[in-house]
Amino acid sequence: MPRAMAHTSADSRWGIHPLVDYSRSLLENMEKRTGRTLEAWVALTRKQQLPDVAARKAWLKAEHGIGSSTGHWIADLVDGQNQDWIDPESYLKAADGFYDTQYPEKKAHLKPIAEALFETVQALGDDVRICPCATIIPVYRNHVFAEIKPTTLKRVDLGFAFGGSPPSDKLIDTGGFAKKNRITYRIPLESMKDITGEVKKWLKEAYGRDE
Repeated sequence: MPRAMAHTSADSRWGIHPLVDYSRSLLENMEKRTGRTLEAWVALTRKQQLPDVAARKAWLKAEHGIGSSTGHWIADLVDGQNQDWIDPESYLKAADGFYDTQYPEKKAHLKPIAEALFETVQALGDDVRICPCATIIPVYRNHVFAEIKPTTLKRVDLGFAFGGSPPSDKLIDTGGFAKKNRITYRIPLESMKDITGEVKKWLKEAYGRDE
């Protein structure tokens, strides 16, 4: 497996999603733990010609005692799925696509809101990482402390990791605290003017809570 990676790249505006680092850590010692390399497991599983990921995972578990997380990666890679989540360069290339897909032509008017939020969070500190996923853009320090999502054609939702203690009653409860999710409150943004000094203050507080 490749060497340990940095969390950012000088050639990309994006940070590398923590899942990439986690997945690489999980997979890089596979031969030591299981007796086969990742490539060997993928090849062996492919030979079984099983119909889908669930069937492959079940076979790996039943026949070889491969756990859920490791089995998931092997089963996906049989079809070449999720390569973006184990290779930093592939992830950074995919991240551009994730962002563009979230803001197609019909949502293009919302993109300036996202760009303004990127600028705001990047100004909070050198340790901020913006890491696009397929449907959301989480923002990390040590953990995710904010989340940007074009929820409808009319608004971007900005989520915050405030646990059960939001700094303002203007924030909308996402239900995340009860579900033990990081993002617990949000604010809808429909135009640039909605990114007020108060919103920036909340971002700064969420960042500060993630020390």
